[in-house]
Amino acid sequence: MLNYVKNLKNSLVECDKTIFLVLYNYIEIAMSDLDQNIWKSKLKSEKDFQIIDVRTPEEYEDLRIPNSINIDFYNPGDFMQKLQELDKNRSYYVYCRTGSRSANTCELMKEMGFSNSYNLLGGITEWKGEVEGQSIS
Repeated sequence: MLNYVKNLKNSLVECDKTIFLVLYNYIEIAMSDLDQNIWKSKLKSEKDFQIIDVRTPEEYEDLRIPNSINIDFYNPGDFMQKLQELDKNRSYYVYCRTGSRSANTCELMKEMGFSNSYNLLGGITEWKGEVEGQSIS
């Protein structure tokens, strides 16, 4: 009976560890997804950061957040090369049209060893801040 209780206890501990790791990873991923108010606030508090637009060059020229650079998510070879050239210790604020490409980019950056990459939830579609580009009249 004592062995049964010990085995049961060990199984529960392993189960708790697994649940904890799943929750921790979920929270860690979710923390890189920021609404625009938190995104703007974090930008103001940073000194060394880069804003990255991962849409196509055409989308970027049409409308963009000021001081952003363009790294085209849909150009895989160039996209990976440009990400590898970035300083992994710097902060990166990443956006796209709706937040999907940028979320994938932030996840990839995390896997590549980047410490601080933040996804703009809703992308430029929901952005209420300053913009520039050809669409501005």
